[in-house]
Amino acid sequence: MKYYLTLSLLLFGVVVAVAQQKPVLEFRTIEGNIILKNNKPCKCSIMIYSTNMGTRTDTAGSFKWNVPKQVPILLTVWNLDTREKYTVKVNPADKFLKIRLDKAAVLASAKNIAEPYNADYVIGLYQTVQYYKFIGKPMPDIEGGSVEVPTPRAMPGPNDTTVYNSVERLPNYKDGTSGWYKYLADSVKVNQGDLHGKVFVQFIVEKDGSLSHVRLLRGLCDRCDKEALRVVRASPKWTPATIGGNAVRCYYNFPVLYGDTQ
Repeated sequence: MKYYLTLSLLLFGVVVAVAQQKPVLEFRTIEGNIILKNNKPCKCSIMIYSTNMGTRTDTAGSFKWNVPKQVPILLTVWNLDTREKYTVKVNPADKFLKIRLDKAAVLASAKNIAEPYNADYVIGLYQTVQYYKFIGKPMPDIEGGSVEVPTPRAMPGPNDTTVYNSVERLPNYKDGTSGWYKYLADSVKVNQGDLHGKVFVQFIVEKDGSLSHVRLLRGLCDRCDKEALRVVRASPKWTPATIGGNAVRCYYNFPVLYGDTQ
C-alpha cells in the first residue's frame, strides 16, 4: 500500500479592511457609443479592466453595461478589427459614454492606467449577491465569491502590516505550484492505513516570504494534523504577495488531502 498526499489551494476573495459600516451597494446600467477616428462605428469588446467580463458593441457601435453607482471603474475597450486596446474610466456621474478611438483616447488610456486603482475590489463587486439581484440571476457558486459588499482599501505602503485575503499578485512557492506539490510529497511522512480525509491549514506569507501563524483550521487525526503543520512550518521562503507593486502580508488557506492508492 502506498500513501500519498495531494494539495489543492483555496483563497478567500473578501478584501480585509477596517470599516465602521458596510456601504450600500447599488448598480446602474450605463450606455455608450464607440466610434473610430473616421467617425465610423467600432466593432469592439468592452470588458471590466483585468477581467473577461463584459459585452460587445452592436452594428452602430452602441453598448450597455452594468456599473456600480458609488465608485469609478475602468473598462478595457478592444477594437476587434485592429486588436488595439484602450482603457476608459467610468465615473459615478457619467450617464453616457461617447468614445472616439483616436490619439486622445490613447493618451487618456495611459493616464487611466497610471492612476491608483483597486482592480480586485471592483472585481469583488461583481461577485456579490447585490449584483446578481440587479441582473436578475441567481448567484453562482463562485470560489472566493463574496456575499457582502467588499470594502475598498488604500494602496499599502512599505510600513503596512495588514494581512490581506485578496491581493493583486498571489504569493508563490519558490519553485511554483509544482515545486510546492513536490516539497509536500517529499516531506510528509505519515502512514494512516485506509484513512481518507482533509486537514485544513492556514498560514501567513510574510513580506520577506517566510511563513508564520501556521494553524489548523480543521483537523483529521492527531498524527495527520501535526505532520501537516510541521511540514508547512519547515517550508522554504516564498515569493510574497503584492499590491500596487509593494510586498504585503497575505493569508493562505488550503486543505491537505490524505488517501491511498493501489
